[in-house]
Amino acid sequence: MDRQCGIADSLQDKLANNDLKSFVSEVKAQRGKHTSSEAAKYLLRDAQYLDAQ
Repeated sequence: MDRQCGIADSLQDKLANNDLKSFVSEVKAQRGKHTSSEAAKYLLRDAQYLDAQ
C-alpha cells in the first residue's frame, strides 16, 4: 500500500469514529505534502462545517 492510500484510510477511520480533531490535525500535517493544498482546503472547510453541527 502506498503512502497516500494509508493517509486516506487513516482520514476515513478518523471520520468514522467522529474524531474531527485528529482528522483536522492530520489534514494540516499532510497539507502540501501528501495532500494537495487545494484538497486540504476543502477537507478543512468540510470538517469545520461538521464540527458546527
